[in-house]
Amino acid sequence: MSEKVYLLSRHGYYYYYDMVHRELSICDPREYQLATSSRKNENDRNCTKRAREEAGGNYYNRRYSAIVTGDQIKNKLSNVGNICFEVTTRCNMRCAYCAYGKIYTNRTRAEIDMDYTVAKNIIDYHIEACSTTRMIGSNRRKLRLSFYGGEPLLAMDLIERIVDYSKRVKWPYDISVTYGLTTNGTEIDKHIPFFVDNDFDMLISHDGPIACMKYRVMKDGNSSYDVIEKNVDLIKSKYPKYYDKRVSFLAVLNNYSSIDEIREFFMNRHNKVPLLGEIVPYGVRKRFRPLLNMMRKTKNMLNSDCGENRYDYNPNDYWKLRKIIDRSIFWCYQDYNELFLGKSKSKYFPTATCLPFGKSLFACADGDILQCEKIDKKHKIGRATIRGVYIDYGKVAQDCMKKYERILSLCNMCYNIVCDGCLNCMDDDGEGYRCLSYMDKDTLRNMLEDVISDVENSTLVNIRNVMKYRPLRHS
Repeated sequence: MSEKVYLLSRHGYYYYYDMVHRELSICDPREYQLATSSRKNENDRNCTKRAREEAGGNYYNRRYSAIVTGDQIKNKLSNVGNICFEVTTRCNMRCAYCAYGKIYTNRTRAEIDMDYTVAKNIIDYHIEACSTTRMIGSNRRKLRLSFYGGEPLLAMDLIERIVDYSKRVKWPYDISVTYGLTTNGTEIDKHIPFFVDNDFDMLISHDGPIACMKYRVMKDGNSSYDVIEKNVDLIKSKYPKYYDKRVSFLAVLNNYSSIDEIREFFMNRHNKVPLLGEIVPYGVRKRFRPLLNMMRKTKNMLNSDCGENRYDYNPNDYWKLRKIIDRSIFWCYQDYNELFLGKSKSKYFPTATCLPFGKSLFACADGDILQCEKIDKKHKIGRATIRGVYIDYGKVAQDCMKKYERILSLCNMCYNIVCDGCLNCMDDDGEGYRCLSYMDKDTLRNMLEDVISDVENSTLVNIRNVMKYRPLRHS
């Protein structure tokens, strides 16, 4: 694995990315020519030797740390930012790409509702964890209670009871509770006042123009477009301030999608820029893989269609661009370890897999506890019942370490500096993980040359906006 990746932008400027120190630097044209010519071999050997000595031995075998403890997991739980309740698995729609549909192996449509006592026990368990472990940073923080399905509004009585309990209970420290909801939008007309009164953030799944909605159908096979549009218009007309501040949209890309159509539709019809999602490529039944490959369209495909304008079309690319900048400029540090130890000596967890409870706790309707709503139930990390909540922190930590150890050899050969791969979402055939985020040297070079060229062209990217941008979070 080479320590330097040499780059040439579309405007003719030379750079190199130092994989050891994680820095992007301007390169002398003569060094670029030497490094990329057939005469570079001896020079490369000398550079490689110096880089490895500076890094303290075999850098690529030392940069990852897979040491996770039970205490770390418990501390994560006490500081978790989102507790998401799958209040029901029932749904009034039959979307072709649904995680509960026939395409996937990880979940089945059992059509059950969560028991209120289970939800109450989860809140109580979190409060106890907060009271017995240290808070990270300030004692003042926000906790999001979010609701998911199925279609969560089919269990509206349960949502109301959980919200009511969260307002009556005494939270430790100075925790401020907020609320969020992910919905298909077909039932919201019946409950709008409740969401307005409780200041809910509402994420509506909506793929855009009617031509792009062919996979989002009702139980009877009819399109859901008209009923969703009617309900959205109702919110806009009755509660315009709430709509502007709290309502957002998620459009799942598919083979009927056109980025121009999606953008034009949401901007002109709803004055919003939607989040963009992709059909999940993991956990697919073998016989449905050809169907999924036909249905699926990725952001990278859209980026190739949009060219240099993708930063206007897809705000999630701002996150990727900012991440590249953060990890390429020598005065940007990911954490205090990088600041005090130096980037070449800091260690990281392989892939972009979150530590359990690092971002959220997802409570399934049947009581299983997962890291988030996207992953297979075989990765459950706890169980909630009407009698209490059970989490073996030591076992959860050991399972994390085993997963990291299985992927480590692949990560050591990977050039992806903005990895978004999650071990809990990867297919494992028994011989190893199939990681879609794996990147070779040429792929990294092409990505960096593309990004650098866009940054050089100041008419395309406002750097000030890039540095301020944070990706939108939703339930």
